[in-house]
Parts: sequence; structure tokens; C-alpha cells
Amino acid sequence: MTLSNNRQSKILQLILCALLFVFFSRAAQSEKTDKSIFQDHQVTVYEGKTLIPDGYRFSGGVWFDEIGKATNAPSINFSGKYLIGLHSCGQGCRYYTLTDLITGNYNPSLEIFSSGGETQSKTKPGSTYYVELLFKRHSNLLIAQRYTQLKKEEVCMETHLIFEDSKLRTIKDNQQCRKYQ
Repeated sequence: MTLSNNRQSKILQLILCALLFVFFSRAAQSEKTDKSIFQDHQVTVYEGKTLIPDGYRFSGGVWFDEIGKATNAPSINFSGKYLIGLHSCGQGCRYYTLTDLITGNYNPSLEIFSSGGETQSKTKPGSTYYVELLFKRHSNLLIAQRYTQLKKEEVCMETHLIFEDSKLRTIKDNQQCRKYQ
């Protein structure tokens, strides 16, 4: 039994429509998941006057951090009142700072994510890694993605942490990193 060309064409169109529907509904679901992961841990963002962290200065139209490197203007970018700053201290060397922009107080919680220099982060002998932090100004969720070079491939694992009472608390570990918006 053979189908007419017209009928085959309609069946193919229906199959294509069904596949597109499944694809776009999954993509929308994934996007919702990525956005809601930070929305699930929302905080109120402070809207008042903020302090400039110690060592930051504005000169010649450019902001500089405490070691004199050009940086973004200090503004709330984490947990409603904090500034997470990423700083370079040379090749393969980076560190994060966490400053309360209402009080100006420095919080050492992010020192564990520093890498390079004299204290190169190591997972095992000869295997170094670096950490990328993902965060939003309206959320107290911090996602730490650890990238390690193993043989010829890069491996990434991530940890989800909640920042409460001026401390980080791990809530989830993943053996693979995800992409977030």
C-alpha cells in the first residue's frame, strides 16, 4: 500500500511540527530552569547609597582596584548588597573579594576560590585548576565551577552554595558543569 505524495507530505509536516514542538518546549523548560535556579534564592537588593571598597579609586575616567589594575565600577552584584570582585595577580593567578557595599566590610568567604601564584590550586599532584563563580545581584546563590585540565581534556565540576549569615554553605555538588544565563 502506497501513500500519495500529498498525504506523505502532510505526514512529514506533522512529524516536523511535533519535533519542533518538543525541541522548543525543552529549550523553554531549560531556560526556565536556568533562570529559576537563582530566582529560587532571591534576596532584596539594597537601593540606597553604597560605599566604595578600600583600595578602589577612580582616576582619568577609569576605576582601579587595590593593586592598581583597571576594573569595573564597584556596584552591588551579589546577594543584594555585596560586590564580588575578580582580580588578576599575574599569569595564572586570580582571586575573588567579597565586600559589603553598605558597611564597607570585607568578607573572607571567597578566599577559598583564589588560584595561582605561590598557592596554585591543586586537585592532585601536577593537576591545577581554576574556579569561575556565577552569581546574580538579586540572589544569595553562588555557583562555583572548577575547571581542571586532565590529560588532554578539560573537566568541570560545580558546587552550589548559599550565602547566609556572612558564610557560605554548600547545598549541592554536580559532577558536570551546566551553562547558565
